Amino acid sequence: MTSFERSIGDDLRQALEQEASTVYALDATLKIDYVNPAWFEFARNNDGQKLLASFSLGSRLDRCLPAVLRPFYVGRLWTTLQTGAPWTHRYECSTAEKHRTYLMRVSRIEKGPFLIVANDFVSETTATDAMTIAELGILAGVVTQCSHCRRIRRSDGTWGWVPAYVKDPPTLVSHGLCKPCAAYHYPDA
Repeated sequence: MTSFERSIGDDLRQALEQEASTVYALDATLKIDYVNPAWFEFARNNDGQKLLASFSLGSRLDRCLPAVLRPFYVGRLWTTLQTGAPWTHRYECSTAEKHRTYLMRVSRIEKGPFLIVANDFVSETTATDAMTIAELGILAGVVTQCSHCRRIRRSDGTWGWVPAYVKDPPTLVSHGLCKPCAAYHYPDA
């Protein structure tokens, strides 16, 4: 039993174990101290073997995130930890076939203190602007993929959805931010 589980009591622990949303808890140093069964099920159902290896108990959350996303997420988590003000964030977690949107809810629990992070499914649509790899316009070199929506930057500077690269990313991938994601997620930048 983890420190988080010992501090919350049986009623809340049982509720989190039965929760359909993926839930994890972070300690005061942003180390993962709890993951509910729904999180493991989501990872298994979405080819998350690599994520399961890095996102485990005792891991620091910042080491599980792409470098371009760390300041955003870690900054918001620290603010919630310090102020106790809840934080919600809508994000995309798509597959090669579907664009999926989720809502992250972060709350602080005074005992510990700990953060509880719950991720709820919001919507799912099919890709409408999918490109084939041949249409991408990059024959060799590094492919730049948006860290939020996973669109690929074309050689002409525009961004498009490449389902094959979501399912099986190329070896040489760099992360960036497409203009819509930059404007939505980082409006003050």
